[in-house]
This record gives sequence, C-alpha cells and structure tokens, in this order.
Amino acid sequence: MNTTLPKILILEDDPENQRFIYYLLYKKYHPVICSVYEEAVQRLDEHEYTAMIVDIGLQGEKHGLDFIRLVRTQQRNSSVPVICCTAFAAGEDRMTAFNAGADVFLPKPVPNPVMLETLERIISLAPQGVRN
Repeated sequence: MNTTLPKILILEDDPENQRFIYYLLYKKYHPVICSVYEEAVQRLDEHEYTAMIVDIGLQGEKHGLDFIRLVRTQQRNSSVPVICCTAFAAGEDRMTAFNAGADVFLPKPVPNPVMLETLERIISLAPQGVRN
C-alpha cells in the first residue's frame, strides 16, 4: 500500500464493509480502517486525513455520531470532510448525522460509483464542506 496517497479514515465495524471500502479506495487513497470508536480516536493524531467515512452504528458504548462530534471539536480535524455511511436511513437519522457534523449522508448499501464520486466531490470542496 502506498502511504503517500491521501489518507481516508474509515470507522466501520463490519468486516465485510471494511473490505468493500478498502478495495474500492486503495488504488487512489490510503484507507486507515478502524473497527471501534476508541481505535478511531487514537488514529486521529497519527495522520492528516483528507476525508473520513463513518458508520453510525458501532459495537460498544460510543457510536459513529459520537466520533463525528469529537472530530468537529478538534482544531486539527474540524474541517476534514465526513461522509456518514449507514444502514440507519430514516429521515431523522439523516438530520441527526448532519447535526453531529457530517457533510454527506449515504444510506447503505452504497453503489461503488456513488461512494467514489461523493468522496471526490467532498474532497474537492474542502475545507468548505458540503451537505447533501
């Protein structure tokens, strides 16, 4: 894996979804995959991230929305674009994700072209961010 590629932090606890995202991104990006909230928090200080893809529903006490809220309070990461990618797809989940600080909300399953186009779009718009 080329570590000079733009780094994308992925917070996803499902191994199948982790593989899906990794293989979708690895040729153009350096995916940094985390399975739990605590691991993702630890990784925040290890790299400069170009974007983040965060699942809402995680195993454990903390979930993806907690992570997004934390990211938005950090000076270093506050403007990093965040895609909330989740199976929780009700209208209220969308608003809750945006209120937590997500830039984009994508309900699972996300078609490959949609994920890549969305990621490239939010990266190109950073640091302004975008809400969809």
